[in-house]
Amino acid sequence: MGCKQEVSNSTDQNVEEQTEFTVILDSFEASKKIAVIKAVRAITGLGLGEAKALVEGAPQVLVENVSKSEADAIIEDIKAAGGVAIIKGYKQKVSNPEDQNINGQTGVTVILDSFDASKKIAVIKAVRAITGLGLGEAKALVEGAPQVLVENVSKSEADNIIKDIKNAGGVAIIK
Repeated sequence: MGCKQEVSNSTDQNVEEQTEFTVILDSFEASKKIAVIKAVRAITGLGLGEAKALVEGAPQVLVENVSKSEADAIIEDIKAAGGVAIIKGYKQKVSNPEDQNINGQTGVTVILDSFDASKKIAVIKAVRAITGLGLGEAKALVEGAPQVLVENVSKSEADNIIKDIKNAGGVAIIK
């Protein structure tokens, strides 16, 4: 009368691969506002007034439940028009068990702790490259250090981010 259980040793069992994504219009260059509105209209099918309100209200959800390739194409279209779009809550598949933190969650938080004042511009550029933020937001983040730089990234990705910040003249830490 014994029960037999199957046990899988696969590390991928606990991690679902994300197939649907939400794209957020994060920001845009003021001088490119009309081009961004046109791109938003082409992507969403919204009317002029609705698209203008969406752009002016950035950050706003642009599209939901699209594939990764569609999301990437939308991000490129917005970028070409002069805007910044990001994928909301993009979950990367964790292939290395060491990338799980103590609570079993898949991700760590990277904090921009400080920076060399003479390297401020380089640090702002690095923050923009890492986060996709606009110039004003990146500058505010850097000047407000210590601040959260990114959340829920793998340990290996966090190490790369820390290295990039260090090379630019800043100090980042894992929390």
